[in-house]
Amino acid sequence: MKTVQGSSTPAANAAIMLVHSISSPGEAFIIELPPPESLMAKANKGRKVGERSIALDAAPRPKRQIIVSSLFAWVILFVFVITILAGGAQIWLAQRWLQPTPNEQNAYEAMASVCKLGFGGLLGLLGGKNIR
Repeated sequence: MKTVQGSSTPAANAAIMLVHSISSPGEAFIIELPPPESLMAKANKGRKVGERSIALDAAPRPKRQIIVSSLFAWVILFVFVITILAGGAQIWLAQRWLQPTPNEQNAYEAMASVCKLGFGGLLGLLGGKNIR
């Protein structure tokens, strides 16, 4: 299983998941998250040099990581491709049908709906995996 260095921001980790899922969809990977700021560093923030620092429990914390299975990567890729194809079809239909019939208008609106649903699904998949 491949390990990828992550970020402290959820949006950056979602982008890492999307890019890695597109570049190698059949491969599971782990996103290693940086350790959170220690309690001691938070408690001593803003203290001047020479001032007494506050000592807190320095017990090691468990590793933070996001595990992305190969199946989840395939699902992300599938939703991404469907969204891009629907958006491309919508643009193509808009250029082709200058005076659409009611049926053509329904087809155009269906492509618009698929594109919007795919975008929402993609955000939901990436956000749900990223934020626990």
